[in-house]
Amino acid sequence: MNPNLHDTELLIGLKQKNRAAFTDLFNRYYLQLCYFAEKITADNPVAQDIVSESLVKLFQRDLDFPSINQLRSFLYNTIRNACVDYLRATKRHYNFQTELSYLGQIKEDNIEGLIIRAEVLGAIHAAIKDLPDRYKKIIELSLLEGKTNEEIAIDIGIAGQSVRNRKSEGLKLLRTKLLKKTGLL
Repeated sequence: MNPNLHDTELLIGLKQKNRAAFTDLFNRYYLQLCYFAEKITADNPVAQDIVSESLVKLFQRDLDFPSINQLRSFLYNTIRNACVDYLRATKRHYNFQTELSYLGQIKEDNIEGLIIRAEVLGAIHAAIKDLPDRYKKIIELSLLEGKTNEEIAIDIGIAGQSVRNRKSEGLKLLRTKLLKKTGLL
C-alpha cells in the first residue's frame, strides 16, 4: 500500500486514470476482494481472475466516487455480481447442480459477513507487511501457514526459544498496529 496516497487523492487519481492510483487501489483491496470472491466461487484462481478483471474494468470506466466507502461498496457489489455470473455460466456450460445450489445458499447476511471477514483479513495482511523483518517471517509462518514454533525454527534456522520470543513480540506489535488502524486505541 502506498502510505502517501490519501483516500481523497486515490479517488481523484482514479478519476484521472492515474496508474499510481490504480496500483494503490490494487494493493489496498486485492487480497480481501480475492478472499471474498473465493468464498463465493470456491475457486481461488477464478476468484483472482474475477478480481483482476473487475479492478481493470473499474479503472477503464468513467466513474466518480464521492467517498472511499462508496468505492469499496461498488467493488464488493461488482465482485459479487461477477461471481454470480461465473457460477451461472458454469451451470449453463457444465450443468453443475452443486454450483447452483451453492449460489442459492448465498444470502445477503452471508455477503455482509464475508465482506467483514475480507476486510479483517486485508487489515491483518497489511499489518503483517508493516512489521519489522525480524518478526514478519515468523508471524507469516505461524499465522498464515499454521506452522509450529519448532517448524519455524527449522525453516529459518534459529533456536526455538528465539522463535517463541520473536513470535510473542511480533504478535504484540501486530495487535497494536491493528488496534491503531481500527481506531480502538
